[in-house]
Amino acid sequence: QASLDIKTTILGKQHLSLAGSYDNLGSLCEMRDELEDAETYYRDALDITEAIQPKNDPQVFNRLDKLARCLVKEGKLEEAEQLYLRSKTFWKSESSRSYNEARADYALASIYITLRNYTAAAQSLHKALQITEAVDGSSSISMVPYLQRYAYVLYYLGRRGESEQL
Repeated sequence: QASLDIKTTILGKQHLSLAGSYDNLGSLCEMRDELEDAETYYRDALDITEAIQPKNDPQVFNRLDKLARCLVKEGKLEEAEQLYLRSKTFWKSESSRSYNEARADYALASIYITLRNYTAAAQSLHKALQITEAVDGSSSISMVPYLQRYAYVLYYLGRRGESEQL
């Protein structure tokens, strides 16, 4: 906290180093299970990062992702869902697609599974699989968690043949 005060005085309130400090404090609070404090720090880190970095910068997504995961832990699923949906606007063209986009779809699917919205979960997981395959290739080990989760969802949708195939 003292370091944060010094950074704010020296660097001002809109500096990436300050955002990094908020992010670190958020992580510390999250590890201590002080989720409300973690949420506040993650929000501050995201706000500063969004003000400085381009919208589709990976740092913006990483901060958004940490905040959303914290919100999920707090049971604020709808708010976390909105953050991940907002992140989907980061990747407008095929050339800007990245693993982060697949992670966002996977996280959305996890939220939908918790809400028992298996149809929406299947759609998000299908997108995540397509992106991961395009980025890493169809034989990549990174496909495994997406395939497992997708098979689980298809099973609950009554699409057992497809589930078993996966």
